[in-house]
Amino acid sequence: MPAKDLISKEIPILLPSSTATQALSMMDELKVNALPLTDEGRYICLISDKELFEYSNKNIPIGMPMGFTMSIHESAHLFDALDRMTQSEFDILPVVEGDNRYIGSITRTQLLRQLAIVCDASVPGAIVRLEMNQHDFVLSEIAHLAEQNNARIVNVFTFPDHISGKMQILIKIDQEDATGFMRSLERFNYVVTAHYHHDGISDETMRHRLDELLYYLEM
Repeated sequence: MPAKDLISKEIPILLPSSTATQALSMMDELKVNALPLTDEGRYICLISDKELFEYSNKNIPIGMPMGFTMSIHESAHLFDALDRMTQSEFDILPVVEGDNRYIGSITRTQLLRQLAIVCDASVPGAIVRLEMNQHDFVLSEIAHLAEQNNARIVNVFTFPDHISGKMQILIKIDQEDATGFMRSLERFNYVVTAHYHHDGISDETMRHRLDELLYYLEM
């Protein structure tokens, strides 16, 4: 999914003629900590609430301050947007097209919601965590073991463990009881380090869990 399809229509823009008072009021209403500044349709930078609180006179135009210029191109992938968001302390990510033309912003909430869809976060099932050396990871073999237990793999995530040097694999299957699958894995000498029963979850719970995921991605 490209970044342009993640744009939230609710995020307003700031202009050089906007005042700090106006900007802070919009941020408070939307519960965000920054808004994009544009000039004649071109993206300039993000203006944060911290910057605006430092204005001695909040009723004069904010002009063209040199703020944080983070943005992402409209054709960038969801995962690129996720990576960029984890590098930022802000709640929104501006999206631009050619010549730095501003076309909208992605909110952290919208990004997490889309990530939850990609992760099948609301679908019941079981999650099994494995640990192994990278060269031992053969997904087709693991998928075959799942099928032997009448299960289907619906999602796989891999990430390195910087302490052990091994790969961590999270495998979600479409069965809520992973007992048979885990026994098959262990018979083939796979190391199962954890497993989780996963009910369908609410949007609010899903948001909190994905916030935790973003936290760990930032580490």
